[in-house]
Amino acid sequence: MTTTMQVYKTLYDTQGYVILPRSLVIPSQTTFQDVLAAVTRIVAKARSGEWPHRRAVGRQFPPHRIGGSGDAWGVQHLMHPDLGEDAKVLKRWYTSPERAHSTTPDAPKNPLDMPGSIVVNLKPGETVFYNSNILHLGIYTTTALRATLHACMGSTQGGGSRARNVLQHGLEWMEEERFKEGLDDRGRKMLENTLRMKQGAGEVGYSLMN
Repeated sequence: MTTTMQVYKTLYDTQGYVILPRSLVIPSQTTFQDVLAAVTRIVAKARSGEWPHRRAVGRQFPPHRIGGSGDAWGVQHLMHPDLGEDAKVLKRWYTSPERAHSTTPDAPKNPLDMPGSIVVNLKPGETVFYNSNILHLGIYTTTALRATLHACMGSTQGGGSRARNVLQHGLEWMEEERFKEGLDDRGRKMLENTLRMKQGAGEVGYSLMN
């Protein structure tokens, strides 16, 4: 591990999150623009109803309703083959090398008033790694366009609990050959770990209910 990455890891271990600059995660301006364009098109498809896998406003946890009308706060399955070239762009980015942190375990009545919290401001293209066990939330404004790509990483040693957190979103399409096409060796290893975890999980169910 390089000295730079060791510094980032130490920050993550001590404060529960760390911000990586765009130059480290997406060094190519072309790649950054390609990812931004792909995300913009997918968001438009979700809002128009063309892409049904959306997280509707007012529904926080799976199972999410497929399709429907009204605004959405999130989009599911960004690497699904049915999204065509946009999915390929995001798959290439994902397989290449939250906004708040609280010191209290109790959820506040007003989520914007978290004792001991700090606001983590992100610039375009920056990446934040954070421990999801920390009480966290996203702070949004209606005056600025913002899109966030969320990726979840963990160890298969988490067993059934880890499997539920991932598989509850419905990832059967990842077993299709058309999804496996285009994955490099690193991507295939990640997929193999996920499928192995699925095989040993049994009935997955859901982590939380709406």
